[in-house]
Amino acid sequence: MKSRDHSRMQAAPEFAQPAVSQPAPEQEHAGNSASSGPVHALQEKIAELEAEVAHLRKVGRVREPRKGFGGTIQRLREGKNLSLTELARLSGCSKPSLSRIETQEIPNVKLRNILKLASGLGLRPSEVFAEYERENPPKNGE
Repeated sequence: MKSRDHSRMQAAPEFAQPAVSQPAPEQEHAGNSASSGPVHALQEKIAELEAEVAHLRKVGRVREPRKGFGGTIQRLREGKNLSLTELARLSGCSKPSLSRIETQEIPNVKLRNILKLASGLGLRPSEVFAEYERENPPKNGE
């Protein structure tokens, strides 16, 4: 039996992790203030904008998105850059009725009005209903 000369065998190379230099404590503190400068400025700007939006909501200049079928009609109308007056003219619905539909004052919209609104929006009724379903997915059990 031959004996092996282990002196010439090389050990498998180790998969070493790259060295990560740790900043000195004074560098670490300085690094945080330098990197947090822009972050801090953005956080201040976000807080400022949130306060402005809260104020605008309070005075009625920003509204929450409407839900339900009326909200869908409103979003479709606004997406086509149509005013209430323009959609009323295009659809043959009166402007007050259209406004009441969008604000949900008329919760159950008649089929003939849905057909008119879809036509005025340049959509098929199935597209209007599909958009409503997308925005208002059925809850469990419905």
